Amino acid sequence: MTKYKSILFDFDGTIADTLEQARLVLNQLRDDYKFRFIEAEELPRLRELTVSELLKEIGISKFHVPMILAKGRKILKSRIDQIPLIPSMKEAIIKLRAEADTLAILTSNSSENVELFLAANGLSGIFDYIHTSSKLSGKSKHLTKLMKACGSDNTDSIYIGDEVRDIEACQKIGLPIISVTWGFNASSVLAKQSPDYQVDTVDELLDILVK
Repeated sequence: MTKYKSILFDFDGTIADTLEQARLVLNQLRDDYKFRFIEAEELPRLRELTVSELLKEIGISKFHVPMILAKGRKILKSRIDQIPLIPSMKEAIIKLRAEADTLAILTSNSSENVELFLAANGLSGIFDYIHTSSKLSGKSKHLTKLMKACGSDNTDSIYIGDEVRDIEACQKIGLPIISVTWGFNASSVLAKQSPDYQVDTVDELLDILVK
């Protein structure tokens, strides 16, 4: 059993292992928006940065972020079959489907990309809602809207994410969060934000959600 009526997931970095593809996509777009090349060896260090710090480090203007996200989604669509599922996540989602009233996703990726990815991994139709945001900011408002769609609130819902901005958004509206350390932000930087829970494995995630 789970005490949560609605279990809300981030997508990129939490369910789908998109970190390397994100690096490749950014490098493909760098000439259009005049930012620097990102080496694979840099990823551990870059995972220690917040979004604002990352943009500054790479040389991306905040003005260009919406356009980069839009173009990036289109490129990712053609590479869905190259994006791996986080190990053991499929089994965890199936188990949670049997425990919670509602499963939902909030993502800055496109709903089409998410649905294609889920279908490619045998998870088509398992989520009740896939809610998208075209911006990196304002996530708390989207979480509130998603909970309303699910018929729940911050007393019977929980969010699972991999970034500092996920923690900040949840803390703003009093929504519990489980921060996973296998995504876009590293364990050390997540811990500094004091999430309600922080896990290193999918098994630890299930231990929190399923009693």
